[in-house]
Amino acid sequence: MYHVVANLGLRGLRKLDYSGLHGLEISRYAIERLRAEGIGGALPAISLPDGSFDVVIVSQVLEHIVRRDRFLGEVARVLRPGGRAFIFVPDNCLGPIAEREHVVKFDRRSLHELLARHFSRVSVESMTDANHAMPILFAQAAAPLRRTQPDG
Repeated sequence: MYHVVANLGLRGLRKLDYSGLHGLEISRYAIERLRAEGIGGALPAISLPDGSFDVVIVSQVLEHIVRRDRFLGEVARVLRPGGRAFIFVPDNCLGPIAEREHVVKFDRRSLHELLARHFSRVSVESMTDANHAMPILFAQAAAPLRRTQPDG
């Protein structure tokens, strides 16, 4: 089991001197706030080049997206071969009936099955966050290694 004691968002990563940060959001309000800081964009499309990231973090987003396969295909596309995706969703709680903005409720099996369609080496673990009572699933997934085309 993993425990999160602090939430390092993009602002926190920037303060730690990480560069090449891009934030994408589904909320119009959050999109405008991120754009004002030069790190924003809209989901579910990811308007960035193929293979442009080593790491993609999808935190508390996937349960809001109707076209999850399209979105995860985009995440896999923008990862470099062998890059990693870190995905956080509520653990078998806050489904569409309890939280109207949520379109799906995940458990370990359903999250693993969805991610396995787009990534290799998928693992899903339960975790707790000291800042939230809600149980969370933490998934790690590797971008598939793409074969390069032989020259001419």
